Amino acid sequence: PIAFTSVHLAMSAAPASALPSRPLESSGPVVVVASTARMKVGAVQHLLGRGCIGGSTGQVEGVKAPSGINEQPFGHEETISGAMNRLHAAKELRPSADFYISIENGIFEVKAPEPRYYDVAWVVIEEAASAGGRQAMAHSIGVEMPREFVDQARSEGFDRTHAGHKLAAANAGVDVQDPHRWL
Repeated sequence: PIAFTSVHLAMSAAPASALPSRPLESSGPVVVVASTARMKVGAVQHLLGRGCIGGSTGQVEGVKAPSGINEQPFGHEETISGAMNRLHAAKELRPSADFYISIENGIFEVKAPEPRYYDVAWVVIEEAASAGGRQAMAHSIGVEMPREFVDQARSEGFDRTHAGHKLAAANAGVDVQDPHRWL
């Protein structure tokens, strides 16, 4: 699915030397995802199962970590801020994990020449402070979001809703947490 591909591409976009790694116990790393969204936790579980995080399989746990930003982030700065806020909250909630991963989606405007909107995820991966605390950031590929749903969410207020809610309300069968499958 596109949602997994976006997260996978973002998580593998950083050079291997920038990604956190360390020798791991045979049980594998404990990875905390700063979200309970099925799509995000599932993508991390898939990558961990393939040995893409820390070079070994292990355990993934999603935690409800607040972003501290609007319901619908708009632009790189707000989206990165949300990802970092979630990462810090996850570290406070589960201080004994080996790795922390935060994934924050936001809407980005591109004038081509008329405005077009893309849903892009910023991904932050950080190893435990005891292992060096290295951090890597990357963004996913963009999935175009129909303008009408971005405009509706903006009119209602990005602090109260997001374009995915508007898309799901207008199209039966769209998963609010993962509208990418429909797009």
